[in-house]
Amino acid sequence: MEAKMEKKQKVQELRERLDQTLALPDLANEELIKSLVKNQLLRSSFSGKKGDIGPVVEKRAREVSNFLEMLRSASGEMESFKTRGTSHSDWKIKQDTDHFRVMYREGPYGTPFHTLLTEGYVDGPIDVCLCVSWESTLYKKWWPQYNIPTFKIIMSTCLQKVRIGEEIFLVRVKVAWPVSDREALLHYFEIEYLKEDLILVLINTISESEHIDISTHGFSADGLPEAKDIVRVDLVGGFVLQKASANRSYFRAIANMDIKLDFVPPSLINFISRQLLGSGYKLYQKAVGTVASSDDDYRRALEGPMYARVRDGLDSHNKFKAGVVATTDDKPMGLIPAEHMVKTTVETTPVTESSFVSEIIEEETEQHQSLELDQVTNAPATNTITDQERTVKEAAFISPEVEHALGILDSAITIIRNKGCNIQTNCLSSGRQLLASETAAQAAAGSASDEDAIEIGSNMDKPLASSEARSDAKGSRSV
Repeated sequence: MEAKMEKKQKVQELRERLDQTLALPDLANEELIKSLVKNQLLRSSFSGKKGDIGPVVEKRAREVSNFLEMLRSASGEMESFKTRGTSHSDWKIKQDTDHFRVMYREGPYGTPFHTLLTEGYVDGPIDVCLCVSWESTLYKKWWPQYNIPTFKIIMSTCLQKVRIGEEIFLVRVKVAWPVSDREALLHYFEIEYLKEDLILVLINTISESEHIDISTHGFSADGLPEAKDIVRVDLVGGFVLQKASANRSYFRAIANMDIKLDFVPPSLINFISRQLLGSGYKLYQKAVGTVASSDDDYRRALEGPMYARVRDGLDSHNKFKAGVVATTDDKPMGLIPAEHMVKTTVETTPVTESSFVSEIIEEETEQHQSLELDQVTNAPATNTITDQERTVKEAAFISPEVEHALGILDSAITIIRNKGCNIQTNCLSSGRQLLASETAAQAAAGSASDEDAIEIGSNMDKPLASSEARSDAKGSRSV
């Protein structure tokens, strides 16, 4: 039971990651989508003239934008889907397991469309998942084949290879009586967004009434058959794949379709959503895990330029994304993955319990005042005070009297630390010397004004203080 809950939680995490990716500005802004489509077309062999790419980019960008909106419509809380009604914008969950889920919703009121969605994870590399999903000529190897009720793929063939990542297929299926056979003239268009390990595949039917021109569509009507003695269905949708790990991918497939029936009984919807798609997911999972690695047809297909481009693109992008993190004195250098980057701020106040201490040393001169920032890594707070005293000592001229006083102070501290003497007994006799040492240390650190230091020194040791000594002390403490 716990393992099942963990799997379901993992599926939920992958689903949320996909939802976050689909909400990125690059996939929501029209101009950015156009740029993405244009780059994709330029990386593929284009059959038309260079001047024709503009209208094709416009058309493909609209299709991609519409498809992304369809994918985003499935985002949200699971409970919200369960509690909503049955309007055209609301989903009904037909299946929900620890591996995948299937949802259904009616199309807009008054239209013949029905929308089905299935999503889940597949144990296989993303290029293999793409190959099994794309190669319609090999659908017979894994698609569900039912005798009762009848559902079989009786033909699947590639009619036209427009460019790398764009092909036209014809798929024909046999369905249960009294419904006649159906076929679909499908246009496949693949687009990569490897920044987020994402692959989009648009699948749209080519309408018989549509005027096809190479300048606007990017392909011609040559070789596309007319529908004779068979019913062609309409479909708008596709699927998206996102790499979860080296051997796991997450997919979401959605289709808004008109199967050309005056009345679609609920039993047919239940058969498609629960049996056909449920069995299809299991067979798809099996095909990705076994058939694609052992079948010669799939092995040859995986050598194609589209799959090689996906593999190379993911490898190069992941290397760039991961980068090379080199350390010098515990300071990271090179590229760091975005998920490991944390915004940090340097504070100018002392930090007592921290491995990073920022220290500002202020130095006054006759012309200007400058600030020097010294970053001390892995240094305790006590060392900061010692380093600051050392910096002040090196930066200023210290008179012999002050040096003598500091020496006495250091000696006293050493005696107390090493011998553990009682301060109240042993240090009373040298009270005047210790008091003078503290005054001299304050003078060296600049913690008191010149006048205060002179007054303290004169009160401590009046027999040794003269006006000449005081003037020498003033001159020596110009830091």
